[in-house]
Amino acid sequence: MARIIPLQPELRPVLPTVRGNVDYLRFEAELQRMDALLQLSGAETLFVELSLDHWLTRLAPRPHGPEQEKFQRSSRQALRCVVLQRILGEGYRG
Repeated sequence: MARIIPLQPELRPVLPTVRGNVDYLRFEAELQRMDALLQLSGAETLFVELSLDHWLTRLAPRPHGPEQEKFQRSSRQALRCVVLQRILGEGYRG
C-alpha cells in the first residue's frame, strides 16, 4: 500500500455571512458538517490512499513528490466534487 504525503489543508476564505436567509444558513451548516465528516471519518484519507495505490500501479517510473502531491490534491477535490454534485443533483457541467 502506498503512503500518502501529508498535505497542509488550504487556507480558504471564510464563507460570506448572509443574514436573514434560513435556507442559506442551513445549507452552509450542512456543507460544514460534510467537510467535518469527510475528514474525521477517514473516508477522505482512505479514498486518496486507494486512488494513489491505483495510480502508482499504472506508472512505471515512480513519480516525484510534487507529482504525487498534485495527484493527491486532485483526488481529494474529485471526491468532494462528486459528493457535492450528488447533494445538489447537478450534472458535471452545472
